[in-house]
Amino acid sequence: MSASPKVVEQAEDVDAPSVESTEDASASTSSSSSTTDEESLKPRFYTGDLICGRWKALADGQFRTRTIRAAMKCEGIDARRRYQTLPSEVTVLRRMQLSHHVCRLYMGGRLSQSVNVLIMSLVGRSLSFTRRLCKNQRFSTSTAVRVAIQCLLAIRELHFIGYLHRDIKAGNFALGTYPDDIRKIVLLDFGFARPYLKKDENGWMGHREPRRRAPFLGTDRYCSVNCARRVDQGRRDDLWSWLFMFVEFLEGRLPWKDCDGGSKALIEEKRKNMNSLLDRCPRLLYKIFDHIDQLDFSDRPDYDMLFETLVQICRQKQIYASDAYDWEKGGRCHEAFLEAMEERPQLKELPTRPADEPMERMFHSQEEYFSDVSDDAMTTLSSNEVDSTMSSSEEVHAGESYC
Repeated sequence: MSASPKVVEQAEDVDAPSVESTEDASASTSSSSSTTDEESLKPRFYTGDLICGRWKALADGQFRTRTIRAAMKCEGIDARRRYQTLPSEVTVLRRMQLSHHVCRLYMGGRLSQSVNVLIMSLVGRSLSFTRRLCKNQRFSTSTAVRVAIQCLLAIRELHFIGYLHRDIKAGNFALGTYPDDIRKIVLLDFGFARPYLKKDENGWMGHREPRRRAPFLGTDRYCSVNCARRVDQGRRDDLWSWLFMFVEFLEGRLPWKDCDGGSKALIEEKRKNMNSLLDRCPRLLYKIFDHIDQLDFSDRPDYDMLFETLVQICRQKQIYASDAYDWEKGGRCHEAFLEAMEERPQLKELPTRPADEPMERMFHSQEEYFSDVSDDAMTTLSSNEVDSTMSSSEEVHAGESYC
């Protein structure tokens, strides 16, 4: 790729032209003033280096009146308009914009009859990449538990707006940008997301009926046994993938081998090793395992119990919210992380959201959740998914200093 930036979409110059203060000049420009104002608000971006896959970093660009750095994802459209995932990603990102654990959406749509485009804020390295920087390719217990809490928060927020992710894995979670948001975890890639709610003939929202047979979607290493058997996925299946990912954070590996998605070998590998999955993990994880195992297709998970169990692990292990993560200064892979940052300079010192544009958040970060926050404060964007009688979560005061 050429070193010089390439214009993705060029608009008129945003700088207002100087106009002579005469009646004739004012009259001659009045007919085109509205057009000029509209043109000045058009976004213009310049492509940067390829990040990975279909993602490219965007150099400094103009979006309305502010300069931003962003990431762009493009998707070709065939003649029959099949295999499109960006429209789904844009829909979910737009509905999740008040969440602390997703990227900022700048633009999403169709640039032409053959290209879909998504432009959003940049993030840092994936959790999968970061984990492999650590010794034995596993996080410390302190980092693993606190990262799992943030990942579960992101999943719960997605479920609250009525969507399943269906591809939960470490590669679809990323750190915030370095250095300001490096303690934040962001959920990515909603291309497989699917609403699990639908309106009936009377206009009431209800859970979809399970399909007799569903296509295999996801990643074989993290997918649930139900998914591998081509059973329709529900909220429980996102949680299975989250639990498998959590175990991999703690152990550095999962007990089953990589097999083709949906194959009989994959199903047998997971069934055979499920009982030994948590052998070397904190014993309280069995409580989470049993709860997920008891869920049916349409059941709502007990998120409060899941979070409280993770907090109990923090208490037992003396894990505090202020502890350094493994990739931070004092962490076990800090030096390796800094070296990786040098390899991707476009991911350094880029704010996830413009510093001069604060956003009110109805969803909450890891520290906020465990400080006098109840679930009732999070029902505004639930899309009628959450019962109006949702019980409040047990309060854990910040004064305890636990994660």
